[in-house]
Amino acid sequence: LMRKASIMPIYPRRMLTQKGENKYIYPYLLRNLEISKPNQVWQIDITYIPMKNGFMYMTAVIDVYSRYIVGWGISNSLDASESLKVVTEAMKIHGKPDILNSDQGTQFSCKSYVEYLKKEEIKKLLEDINSYNEEVKGDICTIYALKLAPYLALRPFNLSSLEWNEINFESKTIEISKDKMKMSVDFVLPLSRQALELLKEIEKFKSSKFVFPSPTTNTKSISVSTINYALHKIGYKNRHTNHGFRAMFSTNAYENISEHHLYSDIIESCLAHAEPNRVKAAYNRESKYKYIEEKRKLMQWWADWLNNLLIT
Repeated sequence: LMRKASIMPIYPRRMLTQKGENKYIYPYLLRNLEISKPNQVWQIDITYIPMKNGFMYMTAVIDVYSRYIVGWGISNSLDASESLKVVTEAMKIHGKPDILNSDQGTQFSCKSYVEYLKKEEIKKLLEDINSYNEEVKGDICTIYALKLAPYLALRPFNLSSLEWNEINFESKTIEISKDKMKMSVDFVLPLSRQALELLKEIEKFKSSKFVFPSPTTNTKSISVSTINYALHKIGYKNRHTNHGFRAMFSTNAYENISEHHLYSDIIESCLAHAEPNRVKAAYNRESKYKYIEEKRKLMQWWADWLNNLLIT
């Protein structure tokens, strides 16, 4: 009809939406999702405003549930930093949404934008964990297991079944025998100051050989699903799991090698992963204390990195 009526829209001749790098593109999360509250889902997009000599570009962020515009900004460029500025200011004023939805344009699928959102996502997770007892009134063992999980990045079974005799407060390490390890190798993990403080706090409630005894009997530990269930109760169902803390540690440790200067051998050792290279593995059959100081440095860097998110 527009063509027949010779009506021509005014728009920039180049495309506003150009797909970004695949590694910065994430799955669509809104399919079949019931949006039932403010700050559950925000939508961000860019439009253009024709001017006498060109165009200005407006970035807007809307809260999908309330239809309230939580942030907007106008720029004479399509630079990603302009969109990021709008998002940053909106989050300062209105808090962080569970989901920030966008198209796959380069502004929303570039390194600076994605890294900022990933850090904000981790920050919100830590804040929610720290307020778990206020929101849910959970068992003391669940509360501390949830608080410790990000700092240790242990496999779920090793965290839930952790015993007091596996914690060495003098050497500031966790030492788990091979019969409890997936790879059947003795494992030693240095404790950061933050993890050590949390363990000393929960030691006051010690009533079992287990650090996190079951709320129904102190002869058993909490189950491996306890932390997942706790995460579900604070809104992270299908979004984050106990095992996800390991991926979180691994991803950020690798992405920040230039900051901590500790490489794959150390990162994988902290995760108790087996050496994939058979030849290299043959030469690595050394003491469980191999890389202990390097691992101590990395785990402290990780704990400080997490804490810095909470104060920025």
